[in-house]
Amino acid sequence: MEAAVGELRQELLGAREAVQMALEESNQYRQNKKDLDVEHARVCSENGELLAAKKALEDGRKRFEAGCSDNQAQLRARVAALQNEKQAVESKGKVGPPTAKKSTDREAATKRKGRSGAPETTQECTFKPRICNKATEKMTRGRNPKNVFDRLYGLAQQKRKIKS
Repeated sequence: MEAAVGELRQELLGAREAVQMALEESNQYRQNKKDLDVEHARVCSENGELLAAKKALEDGRKRFEAGCSDNQAQLRARVAALQNEKQAVESKGKVGPPTAKKSTDREAATKRKGRSGAPETTQECTFKPRICNKATEKMTRGRNPKNVFDRLYGLAQQKRKIKS
């Protein structure tokens, strides 16, 4: 009987060890499951943050492209308006290179005034005679001021010649 009790003790000890090992494995499994759940939650939150960041970037890109297209549309409209304005001004004849006929008209006018013999220079003469303002005002009404001063200068030269 003692042998049977010893055998039962051995079985009990073996069973106890088996239960102890099973309990340890169960605890290890639970701990691993908790670790995996925590890791899964961390990965999901990172994934959610990444998805939110990706969505924010996509929204920002869309807003940027919309702003660029608005700016392009405004610039195109401004360029078109400036071109229309330029064409309108050119059609009125205010802008553009002078035609050859206009330059010949100017030369003919200078010849009629008796200044054809004067050498043409690129610099303007800075000397202007002192003449009373009323005479200058009368002569400048409705005329090109450059021609008026040329005329005044010519009159002043004629007066000097007469005196000498």
